[in-house]
Amino acid sequence: MDVDFVDPLYLMGAGHHNIASRKCTQTPAESSLVGACIAIACRKCEISVFELKGTGCMPRSIHCEDFEVDDTLIPDEATLCCFLERRFEGDSNRFILSLGRAVFPNITLFVKGNECVVHYVSKDGEPYIAAGDRDRRDSVPFKDYYITRGIRDVSDMPGGAIIPWRLGKQCVLEFVKNGERFSGVEWEDL
Repeated sequence: MDVDFVDPLYLMGAGHHNIASRKCTQTPAESSLVGACIAIACRKCEISVFELKGTGCMPRSIHCEDFEVDDTLIPDEATLCCFLERRFEGDSNRFILSLGRAVFPNITLFVKGNECVVHYVSKDGEPYIAAGDRDRRDSVPFKDYYITRGIRDVSDMPGGAIIPWRLGKQCVLEFVKNGERFSGVEWEDL
């Protein structure tokens, strides 16, 4: 099903957001979602954040930010998965997610293509990084936040911390369920 959306952030005065309507293709499961509240961009389209009726609701809403959105409330897993597909220049993004309004625990993903680096901070403020190929000794630049007038900073991440995007996404999905680290990857203290 194709649906047109206009970015409500623009309507609320956030003029730097794209106001153009775009087509968004939804799966049958997504088409059962109703109550659009704000628009977020997927890789190739803009979709709305939905209230989920039925299964898939998370135990609590997740506060998320990325390159364009400073703080948005994600109410369900389907919307979170779409939010995590957002990419910008260089097929990159940086996501920070926290539970409710608490600072800790939180999880940060630096994404570039099919690779990512995942940082996790426990409720006690203990920082960890997901471990990838520990034999990898290079540094890989990942785009970070806007520092001024649309210019992004770049953070060099250790090659040994790079994991496949599919594992990074699993780290996030586990985090939103219980606020803990995903056991499917190894973690190192920072």
